[in-house]
Amino acid sequence: VFDLSWGVLLATMPIAVLFAFVAARSMGETDAVPTRALAPLGQATIALAGSGVAGPTIAPNLAGAAALHAADTLGSLKLAALLDVPPNVAIRIRLVGCVLGAVIVVTTLSVLVPDLSVLPTAELPAPAVLVWKSVAEVVGRGAFPTPMRVPIALGAALGVVLALLSRVKRFAAWVPSAMGLGSGMVLPGSAAVSIFIGALGRRAVEPRHGLAVTTALASGVIAGESLVGLALQLHR
Repeated sequence: VFDLSWGVLLATMPIAVLFAFVAARSMGETDAVPTRALAPLGQATIALAGSGVAGPTIAPNLAGAAALHAADTLGSLKLAALLDVPPNVAIRIRLVGCVLGAVIVVTTLSVLVPDLSVLPTAELPAPAVLVWKSVAEVVGRGAFPTPMRVPIALGAALGVVLALLSRVKRFAAWVPSAMGLGSGMVLPGSAAVSIFIGALGRRAVEPRHGLAVTTALASGVIAGESLVGLALQLHR
């Protein structure tokens, strides 16, 4: 559909496996998937194949989607274990949910935003769209701007150092999670603060009512906020 070469599609597969590993670790440590960080990395990696703009824009979506679903599936399996639901039942429910979700999401998006070219808007800022667009423009120019190269190298080096220090017993208790630190920088401030407040709430509720009740309560809060946000958007 997007006129991608077989070389680009095949190159996407090992990237998807690597991204799934990163996403799974992030989900386990922070309960968040750094899609905003993985997307530009995937775009830059695919761009090395010299596939123009379409390849670096579309192909990383495949790798990113695989990583996101891998991490979310692990989250579903963890929740199933907490609620004593058999793993095979949880996987089947998730597969059905993916199919139904795709239909619902596409239908809802077409109703809310009939013309996608107008994004972002004041009501739908779509920050992820801006990330993809900015990286696509950089890829189209063929090189990263010079001011970006040093921060990228420093960030990668810091991640490596923190990961290595966390393996040393002497420093492990004092080393911050590279995943947590990086996710905090990538996620919007509102999301980072919400995660922090949620952690405090869990600290207060879980000792009294147990992990299963806390998980169910947190899931209800997340789902309720999403449904109310959708209802308000439809009302507008």
